[in-house]
Amino acid sequence: MMKEQSFGASSNKVSDWQAIDWPKVRHHVRRLQLRIAKATRAGKYGKAKALSWLLTHSRSAKLLPVKRVTENKGAKTPGVDNKLWRTDRQKYAAVQNLKRRGYRPASFAPTLHPQKERQAASPEHSHPAGPRHASAPCAGSQTHCGNNR
Repeated sequence: MMKEQSFGASSNKVSDWQAIDWPKVRHHVRRLQLRIAKATRAGKYGKAKALSWLLTHSRSAKLLPVKRVTENKGAKTPGVDNKLWRTDRQKYAAVQNLKRRGYRPASFAPTLHPQKERQAASPEHSHPAGPRHASAPCAGSQTHCGNNR
């Protein structure tokens, strides 16, 4: 049984994630990107803007980043929202939630790591040429090292 693929604006239709024709999706996005570049080079900025709108609203352009994020080597690491998309249903929900407006990530709570205590470096070990100070003049000149004022 052949499944129909839609490449226009997003729809609410949920189908099998594994049945998506990924080469066709990549081709569609790449073709739109090339058309945008071609219109920009030709100076047709209105056309480029219209094609950009098509690209940002197309289902293909929303499917690809979700696939990229969920099937790379960092797929088991949650993002800033602390959410993972593992099942096909979660991936489709992520595609539906990709909108230009209204995106609000969950608040970011940084993880505090205790810092290691560092010993102060002794002056004889701080620089291979020995200690240098901004106030000490360079040998044979009236200016300070690094400050030619």
